[in-house]
Amino acid sequence: MTMIAYRMVQSMAVEARGIVDETICFHAVFVDPIQQVKKGLFVPLERGAETLKTAIEHGAIGSFWPLGDRCRATFLTNFHFFSFRRRSRRQRHCLSGI
Repeated sequence: MTMIAYRMVQSMAVEARGIVDETICFHAVFVDPIQQVKKGLFVPLERGAETLKTAIEHGAIGSFWPLGDRCRATFLTNFHFFSFRRRSRRQRHCLSGI
């Protein structure tokens, strides 16, 4: 089973929040919040705030999160948030042609 190390995810993020624990490995990356996983990294495609609680209930221990969006779940000290910059519509349009 291939796992993704905390350090690898942190290197892709603009900002990381939560307890820094470089011994953590994510066992799965998932986008469907109702998918049952063990030690998963959740990537919300839409309605992140609405789906985060469900993802946590189904095994998420971390999540990518748009930079600047405050999550109501910031009280989760043992949960890991990795912030990313949203692309503008123009950037997404340019990248879709690649």
